[in-house]
Amino acid sequence: MRLREAILADLLRLSREANDLGRINIQDVTKGDRAGASAQRWIAVDDHMRGALGFARQVSPAGSRNVIAPHESYLSLFQDIIRPAREILHAHNLKDFHELRAAYACERYGQITQRLPAY
Repeated sequence: MRLREAILADLLRLSREANDLGRINIQDVTKGDRAGASAQRWIAVDDHMRGALGFARQVSPAGSRNVIAPHESYLSLFQDIIRPAREILHAHNLKDFHELRAAYACERYGQITQRLPAY
């Protein structure tokens, strides 16, 4: 998932899909805004993802469907948490959160194809 998708995801819907279907449909606040679109983006759920969803639901503020408190905005969360977190990534020679997403994609490619990705 992209950073914005993860922050604004409907955790209740994703948890329900993970439990009932064993996969989740990434459709909220996506690149190209897929909400209601016919092009669905289903992702198989493993134990690691179930744990991440469970943790996200646990830390989700009361009255929120995602990880943003009802009195907060995406912009305030970005300024207060995401921007400082980028400094930590930079300290570890990572450019941005996208590099973490790319590393995950390479790992999944290797798991699925049993081959190393071409860098």
